[in-house]
Amino acid sequence: PLDLMLYMIIVALGFAALENILVLGNEHLIGNFWKSLEIMGWRFVSATFLHGLCSGVLGYFLALSLHDSRRRKEYVFSGFLIAFGLHGVYNWSIIKLTGSAKFFAPLAIFIILGFLVFYGFRNLKKMKSVCEVNRH
Repeated sequence: PLDLMLYMIIVALGFAALENILVLGNEHLIGNFWKSLEIMGWRFVSATFLHGLCSGVLGYFLALSLHDSRRRKEYVFSGFLIAFGLHGVYNWSIIKLTGSAKFFAPLAIFIILGFLVFYGFRNLKKMKSVCEVNRH
């Protein structure tokens, strides 16, 4: 059961790396070493973790959907809703908020996502694999 969650996180880290490379290639940053370094530092800390955590949450719900075919659509919908919703709120907060809220809102989102991923890993470790479930 952990495999799906891990694969989702790995794919997200690759996507975040590609996205960071594309941002670094932005015409406004070319030739401005210090600004590029500052933006890449923030993106490494924020965008990379955000994508990994959101994908971990989605992977958790996708793994649950494989174990309960009666609630499959509910799990898939919930996973997408939570991951996309928190990602959207994060994006909105770093674009629209000012002052200390611009720091604390994203931090709260990271804490929520971190808790969900931690709980997800802990919960999935206790589950039997899909192969074992289908054999019985």
